[in-house]
Amino acid sequence: MDASATPSQTTLLLLEIDRTPDGRLEGRVRTEVTNPWSPFSGVLELLKVLEQHASISAPSTAHANYEGRDL
Repeated sequence: MDASATPSQTTLLLLEIDRTPDGRLEGRVRTEVTNPWSPFSGVLELLKVLEQHASISAPSTAHANYEGRDL
């Protein structure tokens, strides 16, 4: 995977995950509070969404807002 983030950068991912009656995972993911949600249905789509978010090159500052808090 060609991710542009370096080990010193932190990306905060916000996840909402539900399980459908047939056991399938679905939900939505976003980075930062101000970014739009990316919906997914199934594990493969979740991995694709996470790969898209991993390629974001802008460093995150949201982790500073959550330091010391249990999420």
